Amino acid sequence: MFLLLYFKILPLAWVETAAGFLLAFMGLFYIPFGVGIIDSKGFIQEWGWQIIFLVLITVLTVFYTSSKLFQILTKEKKSSDE
Repeated sequence: MFLLLYFKILPLAWVETAAGFLLAFMGLFYIPFGVGIIDSKGFIQEWGWQIIFLVLITVLTVFYTSSKLFQILTKEKKSSDE
């Protein structure tokens, strides 16, 4: 989807409406995960620190990758504007 938007194959207006709707109800999408976590108490007690470690590594990796991608894209945008 990113590439379709970037190359202007998919109009942004089509995505904005759907994105606004999904963002408005984003909290509801996490309810099943919360219930699943509560239901898996024994599993979390046994593997909790490993799960926290993997979540932390995943979040940091996503932050790093997103920031690098943002830097690359803003450099391209600035150079094309000049």
